[in-house]
Amino acid sequence: MSGRPRRGILALVAALALHGCAAGVDGPSPAVTSVQNEDGTSVICTCDDLLGCVKDENDVLTINGSGFAPLPVKLLEAPALELPTVKLSGPAEFVIDGKDPASNPDGVRLDYKDPTALVLTLSPAFVKGMPVGKYTVTVINPNGNVGELVDAFEVVAGPVLESVSPAVVCDEVDTEITLTGKNFRQGAKVLLGDEELAGATVVDATTITATVPKGFVDGKYDVTVVNPEGCSSALPEGLEVVPPPTIEKVEPAVVCTGGNLTITGTGFRPGATVTIGTTDITGDPQVTVDPTGTTLTVNVGPMTPGGPYDVKVTNPDGCSSDTLP
Repeated sequence: MSGRPRRGILALVAALALHGCAAGVDGPSPAVTSVQNEDGTSVICTCDDLLGCVKDENDVLTINGSGFAPLPVKLLEAPALELPTVKLSGPAEFVIDGKDPASNPDGVRLDYKDPTALVLTLSPAFVKGMPVGKYTVTVINPNGNVGELVDAFEVVAGPVLESVSPAVVCDEVDTEITLTGKNFRQGAKVLLGDEELAGATVVDATTITATVPKGFVDGKYDVTVVNPEGCSSALPEGLEVVPPPTIEKVEPAVVCTGGNLTITGTGFRPGATVTIGTTDITGDPQVTVDPTGTTLTVNVGPMTPGGPYDVKVTNPDGCSSDTLP
């Protein structure tokens, strides 16, 4: 008599164990509601370093949703959990295997946060191999249940800065510069050296305007465009900040109409305008500047005899010399 209840209890325990195992295998079905990077957007960038684009930081994508359910395996070994598998489908397909992490591509890591979040870390080298476009994210639980979000995130091309105009600006005036290239995105920043220029405007994917404020320290600067996703492109010594020109002497002091004057000083630049009295003289061959920027020759041309006249030099950047009486 006493043995029968034991057999019944063991049978009941076994049935409960089998039922619990079946429920664990059936388990929840995952649902993906959004994919966001650390900035809260669903956009990451890829760089072509051959075009001068740079990307230094990992992309950390949080896959939000519900029902993400790892399965305990090999409790005394690592890994102790079989994570869901994540598939990225778009212009190309990538599979991040939750069962066998060692088989995943280099530069990819999948972490389980809780039933509502998976964290996918992608290195710059991995993202470089992702074609631009939109990607569907599919989560496959170890029990085989599947959830997906179509067009969950987008990969965009990083910026390529090709030119800056003008390439020389004067430290005494605010100067608008135009940056030309491709893949510029709204929200991009412009750096002059390490300093961000306030008020940069992305006109379109190929053009950005920004203002170099007066008082910027003289020198040559790298110009860098940083898109909001973190990819950047720099033009080494793409901009020079210079002082205004100076006049030291004008020879001869007396000149006939149609004669030439030689102005000696510093900081003269091609395209300079010479003002004699109230007459502006500009353009080649009327005004020529030597390569050192220290000598300027001007053909006076027809002028009303008289004088003496004040002489002033104005560079194309808008900065003028003091007037030499």
